[in-house]
Amino acid sequence: MAIRNKVVASLGEALSQEKRSDTPDELTSAVPESEWKEPTAAATAIEEEMFKMFKRQTEKDYKAKYRSLLFNINANTELRKSILNGLLTAEHLCKMTSQELAPQQLSEWRRARTEKYFAENVLITEEESNAPIVKKTHKGEEILQADTVDIDIPSAVPKDAEGLPGKSSFLLSSTS
Repeated sequence: MAIRNKVVASLGEALSQEKRSDTPDELTSAVPESEWKEPTAAATAIEEEMFKMFKRQTEKDYKAKYRSLLFNINANTELRKSILNGLLTAEHLCKMTSQELAPQQLSEWRRARTEKYFAENVLITEEESNAPIVKKTHKGEEILQADTVDIDIPSAVPKDAEGLPGKSSFLLSSTS
């Protein structure tokens, strides 16, 4: 029970913070300030939902979710305002991923970074649909899809053939 009280207290403290926002206050105009939730009431609702979500356990997953929520509430002014003005329920908040909880600026940066990674590291040629996909790595370029197939059929290669039987790329010709 002591951990639950600490969670409510720290969430309430994080929700009651006043931080200057550089973004326009679209969220504040959606609901009049007189109808906003009290930070302690919102914190209690969030903690109860987390407790219910993790089947009345305050173990590792509960604590990890609490830390994630606390960090994102402190870092994301829009998230804090959405919780307090009732646009975001405790149930929905507890089900959100860390990517959804992140500030809009960070989400855009992550999306741009992912697009940049694929643009730089995965080369897809549009000329042929059967063309290989090439990935750049520290070892050089790796082909992810290839037209040649490596097969392992030791019995298909005669023992007196040049080279070692085993894994190799070769064509089997039929005799007619």
